[in-house]
Order: sequence, then C-alpha cells, then structure tokens
Amino acid sequence: MATTRLDMRVPLEIKELAEKSSALLGSASLTEFVVQAIREKATRVLAEANAITLSNQQFDAFMTACQHPLDATKRFDEAGYQ
Repeated sequence: MATTRLDMRVPLEIKELAEKSSALLGSASLTEFVVQAIREKATRVLAEANAITLSNQQFDAFMTACQHPLDATKRFDEAGYQ
C-alpha cells in the first residue's frame, strides 16, 4: 500500500490523550492509532452521508410508489415537479 505523510499540529492535551489511548489499546505506534482512528471516523461519516433514513410512513409511501410507478409519476406531474 502506498503511503504519504500527514503533518499536523494538535494541542498538547489531544496528543497526550491519543498517546494514552494508543498505549491502552496496545497499538504498535501513535501513528497506527491515529490512522485507525481516522479510518473509523471517516468510514462512519461517509456511511452516514450515503445513507437515507426514512420513517415507517415514508418507507411505506416509497414502496407504494415503487409498486405503482405510473401513479407516482402522475402525482409528481400534478404537484408541478418536472
């Protein structure tokens, strides 16, 4: 895997917090801990950004529209959506 350098400045208390957490988890290095933390957070953020959450009522309406696409198209046209 190709690697690249990421230089950053953080407050001392953040660095100490990361070092303590890294040691508690038995990470091989602070870098390993930070990379894993970034991966976990980034994965979660992207998953949330790409997810669509519907209420039960919204889901039922969506499923009805999928089962009857011509009716849904007609309702969209009547509502002025183009």
